[in-house]
Amino acid sequence: MDFFKELYDKLETGKNNDKEFYIATSIFAFALLIIRFLSFKLFFMPLGKLVIKSDKTAYKFSECLFKFGFYGTTSYWSILLVSKHKLIEDTINCWPLPLEQRTSPDITIFYIVELGFYLFGFFSHIFLDARRKDFWQMLIHHIITILLLASSHHYYCTKIGVAVIFCMDLCDVFLESAKAFNYLGVEIACSILFVFLLVSWSVLRLIVYPFRVLLSAYQSYEHLLSSQHPLDYQAWLIMNLMLVVVLILNLYWYWLILYAAFAATIKGKLVDSTDKEFDRLEKEKKISNSNTTSNTTSNKTTATASTSTPTSTSVTNRRKAPKAQ
Repeated sequence: MDFFKELYDKLETGKNNDKEFYIATSIFAFALLIIRFLSFKLFFMPLGKLVIKSDKTAYKFSECLFKFGFYGTTSYWSILLVSKHKLIEDTINCWPLPLEQRTSPDITIFYIVELGFYLFGFFSHIFLDARRKDFWQMLIHHIITILLLASSHHYYCTKIGVAVIFCMDLCDVFLESAKAFNYLGVEIACSILFVFLLVSWSVLRLIVYPFRVLLSAYQSYEHLLSSQHPLDYQAWLIMNLMLVVVLILNLYWYWLILYAAFAATIKGKLVDSTDKEFDRLEKEKKISNSNTTSNTTSNKTTATASTSTPTSTSVTNRRKAPKAQ
């Protein structure tokens, strides 16, 4: 207990005690691994098997519930921090003042939780989660998020990190809940949540993030580098490039969301376009349609041949008839 008390006291000072910060983050990441294992074994998987027949689908359903719980908590938390520090209404607040080399304790704890989750998520994505079509895109997203959180904490730029997380996590709440209801087969709830996902993604990730948060990062260049802030040009450039990559990934996933919406209008049912099972079913459907078309063509050919044969026979008989006389 003394160790944790000393750890908390050092983090509460607001100074970048990187050693203590990463110790706390690693402890939380390991705790999440244990929480995931126990929650899956004792609650999520039994619940999933109770309402879903397929074990594979029940496992995916359990993943959605676990992520929904985390993103729901961090979304509410990020809204409180954004409101408290006025990060979106005036984006200049996202950046530290000249000579300001201190991180607010509430943001430090938030950072420990977020970075711990993405460290856990990196391991979980490779070894535990169901493999999806966007595996590599998600892996890149985890790596960039970890680097952004670590570097922004080191350079006292944690407020901009909170603003970025605010734009991201709320959309994931609707995403995971929509996927969960889709696995359950509750189409009405899935469709309603999908609309919320589409709207929140459009507003937060494609409007607020690039035109408020990301734009403020470029506008902060002269403000930060002209002051005696420890952030240098090279670090500023790398961080902004990573933020741009996050925007590109958001555009890619938005295209997948639109594709799912388009598929829903045609098939009358929402599908998870990142799921490999969806690709397998699509291929099977194409093969089935191809076989149906070929069988239809074959049947038509046979029918044509069968109708033409009697005609040939009758002509032959007519020709043989006079000889018989």
